[in-house]
Amino acid sequence: MKGAIWKRQGKRGVSYTARVDLGADPVTGQRRQRAETFRTRKEAEAALAKWIADIDRGTAVDGSKLTLGEYLDHWLSTYGRPNLRPTTYRSYEQLTRVHIRPALGGKPLQKLTPAQLQSFYSEKLTGGRQDGKAGGLSPRTVRYLHAIIREALAQAVRWQMVARNVADATEPPKAQRPPVRAWDQEQVRTFLTTAEGDHYSPIWLLALMTGLRRGELLGLRWEDVDLTRGTLHVRRSLVELGSTLVFQEPKTKSGRRVVALGASCLSALKAHRAHQLAGC
Repeated sequence: MKGAIWKRQGKRGVSYTARVDLGADPVTGQRRQRAETFRTRKEAEAALAKWIADIDRGTAVDGSKLTLGEYLDHWLSTYGRPNLRPTTYRSYEQLTRVHIRPALGGKPLQKLTPAQLQSFYSEKLTGGRQDGKAGGLSPRTVRYLHAIIREALAQAVRWQMVARNVADATEPPKAQRPPVRAWDQEQVRTFLTTAEGDHYSPIWLLALMTGLRRGELLGLRWEDVDLTRGTLHVRRSLVELGSTLVFQEPKTKSGRRVVALGASCLSALKAHRAHQLAGC
């Protein structure tokens, strides 16, 4: 039995204590129990039913005793791994392990404050590099750390482990976009002339003329290209996951799109396809 209710007679009258076995702690492996006393049996039964439902969903973690680091480990294993894309999960896990846990991991989850998070962001901007070089992380990376913490704490709110998301009360640094330097006509002409004799010249041409990302270009198949209509469909990307290359679908609906091909791209792809069919 996962739980039980006891009727107690005390100086202040009758009360009811509900107790449930929460199973092993996801961090320490130790057995855990939760017990609370209520004025009526109905209140005790409702609480017990909720606790058991939380156990069945895998969300029965007592936030009052967890540090932020322990909670992040639990969140990544029970929520992150099954719900995030593999590349996103790997990024979250790495940034949590390298940056968030060493600085904030020992803070009690329920006592974490906006001021502590704000100080963490400031420290990472001035001295957060882990490669031994001087300086801090870029504003973009610090904003990403903020996004991870905010998403993790939002789940803690939904799991009723904290009352509010303290990350919402912070101001992450504004992203600074570096200026984009586009090639001029002479540089484009030089590039195309140089790439013309290369075996991979069609993909260089596609990269220049369509603006597709590297992973999108490497994920293309002939079934994604319509040589008759002069279009190609972006349906997947080739991404690096650790030491393995895997294909994955676009993150958003806008990422799954149809791209019109110019005359030069279409001509190069037709010639490349003809060479392949001829066994060249």
